[in-house]
Parts: sequence; C-alpha cells; structure tokens
Amino acid sequence: MRRVCWLTRCRHDAVLALALLGAYVALEVGYRAVQYATLPDRILGLLTPQPSTGRKAIYVFDANTGYRYAPNLDVTQLRPANPKAPRWRTNSHGHVSRSEYPKSKPPGEYRIAVVGDSYTANINNKVRWTEVLEDRLNQSPEWREHVGQKSTRVINFGVDGMGMAQLSAMVRYHALAFEPDLIIINFTAEGLLWPVQHRGLPTPSAAIDVRAYIRSTFLSGIDWFRFYPEFLATTAGRFWGMQCSLPLGAKEFLSIRPAMTYSTREQAVAASGQAMADIVANGRAIFLHMPTYWELMNRPLTQWIGLIEEVQRTAPGLQIVSMQPQLEAALDAQTQRTLGKPFADYFLAWMPDHYNDAGITIYGEEVARYLMRQPDVATLGEAAARVP
Repeated sequence: MRRVCWLTRCRHDAVLALALLGAYVALEVGYRAVQYATLPDRILGLLTPQPSTGRKAIYVFDANTGYRYAPNLDVTQLRPANPKAPRWRTNSHGHVSRSEYPKSKPPGEYRIAVVGDSYTANINNKVRWTEVLEDRLNQSPEWREHVGQKSTRVINFGVDGMGMAQLSAMVRYHALAFEPDLIIINFTAEGLLWPVQHRGLPTPSAAIDVRAYIRSTFLSGIDWFRFYPEFLATTAGRFWGMQCSLPLGAKEFLSIRPAMTYSTREQAVAASGQAMADIVANGRAIFLHMPTYWELMNRPLTQWIGLIEEVQRTAPGLQIVSMQPQLEAALDAQTQRTLGKPFADYFLAWMPDHYNDAGITIYGEEVARYLMRQPDVATLGEAAARVP
C-alpha cells in the first residue's frame, strides 16, 4: 500500500512539475511573441523626435545608413562652446560641399565619389581635402589626358562617426546614384571597429521604412529561439544577477545597444571585411587608409595593430593603399618639426586626433599625386589588393 501511495505521489509531483514547466514555456513563448510584435512600435515611440526647438537638426534619419547630414545646412558652429569651430555647409543633396550639381552625371564629366567618416567630411576644417583633390586634378594636364579631357567632379559623401558597415551602405544606397567613375573609400583603422551608429531620428511619415529599419537594426541581433529563460531573467531573475538580452521596457532595451565598438575583434574583422567586399561588388573602388596622428608617431592603439591586415585576409581582391608612407614624406619635406611633437603642426590643437587645414591640404595633394601616378585610371579599383 505504501509503495502504491509513493508511486501515486510521484506521479502527481511529475504531473505538477510538467504542468508548471508547460506553464512557464507558455509564458516564455508568449513573452517573446509579444516583444517581437510590439517592440518596433515602442522603440519608434522613443525615437520619434520631439517638436522642433527652432534649430535645424544636423543629422537626418536614413533607413539604410542609419543617418546622414541634412540638406541645405549652414552650420556656423558645430560646437557652440568652441568659438573656433568652423562654418560648414551642405548642398541640396546633404553633401558637405561648396557647390551644387545634378545627380545625373553630365557629359564631359569624370566623377569620383569619396566615402568616409569625419576625416573625409572635414566639418572641423575650413578646407576639405576632397575639394583640394578636385582642384589639383583639374589643374593637371596629365590627369585630364588620363580621363579623356573631361572635367573632374569629386563628391564628398563623408559623414562623421561612420564605420565601414555604414560606408558600405552609403556606397550602395547613395553614391552609386550619382554615377561615379571611381569610388574612393577613405578610412581609418579605428573605423573598422565601429558598428552601425544611430543619430538621425525617424519621422512618422516614414513609418513603414522605420519599422523595417528598427527590426533589422535593433532586433536582428536577438536570438529569439535561444534556450534561455528570458522572461525569468527580466522579472525575478534580475534580483539574482541574471543577464537579460530582451528586457521588458523599450527604453531599457535601447540602453543596452548599440555599442560604440563591436563586441570582439573577430566580429569587427568579419563585419568590416564583408562590408568592403560588398563595396567592391558594387563598382570600381579603392580603399585609402588615412593615418591618424598616433599612427604617424608610430604609437597606434593596441587594438589597431594588424587590424587592416586581418580584414584584408577576409576579403582578398581588395585594393587597399596605405597613405602613411606618402604622407610622412610630404610632411617631413614641409615642416620644421616641433621638438618632441613631430607632425603636431598638422593637427588641430583643440582636437589633436584630426588634421588641421594645413594637414588636410597636404593630404588632398598627396591623394591627387597617387591618382595621377596610375598608368590607366580606368583600371583603378580593379587591381590586386596591397597594403604597403
């Protein structure tokens, strides 16, 4: 009799345990389903901009690149606290530029699209190296002969803060529409570590695009079928130190993403290599590695060392050109080095990791010299990759 009672009790306990487990599984599935269905709208509610305060936003939402510059900007001071911050403008396309031009390439024009981050946008300078490049090329009889006596237009697609993944999107969704004959990706080693960043705010009129954007940007990194008690972790589990990748509140969810850098070096290498391969697949492109002050000083940050070579190995066939040897030689030839601070005369005093107008001018001239040394401009971007 006792054995029968014990077996009965065990069966009851097993049924109760299975019922509790089933109930929890139902809660877990329901929680994830509700999150998947409602998070996009709740995140959209947090991201929708507040009424204008009278100052035009510098960045606008872009479903493909995350953000870009607003068109027709006239920014007297990017940083009001710094009276030395220069004035800069964007044209009707949202490009940092001194001029207007049509999207369709007119006859007799050779177009170069330059895509990059703040080292290309040059919003901290009165001079843009892309404009120096355009002027030098148009002044060169040899270059004009290279391009069949056409005039050269250099279009600046640079936007500060963009890593390689965003530069790839800029090429695909914006630069190609301007019919470039050549695409130059101007990047820094640090930019290979940056994932997609978000600065522009979506508007209600773009709700359909925004919803897809939010799903791909904020929700795509979630493993919705991960074998982990997310519901428990976001409720009682937080008091026990459990980690939750799917918190209940949209604001809390946004606070844990995105990071300023990829989680691991391996992730950065893989993502940047894929982005560079995608750029090459979309048109003739060359990649110019623009050295920072610390690289010119031979004191790069530890995480930068060997990074370009690692990315190169993931995407063979790229043409990567380091501008460091050429730039070092040019700076050496034109400067009286400050004792203990070589190259300091070519960087901003208030932002020492960025070039000043003198440094930007020399860089633009060196890029022009590099292009003019190429025997056949038509093959640029198609040569085998090399990292000097």
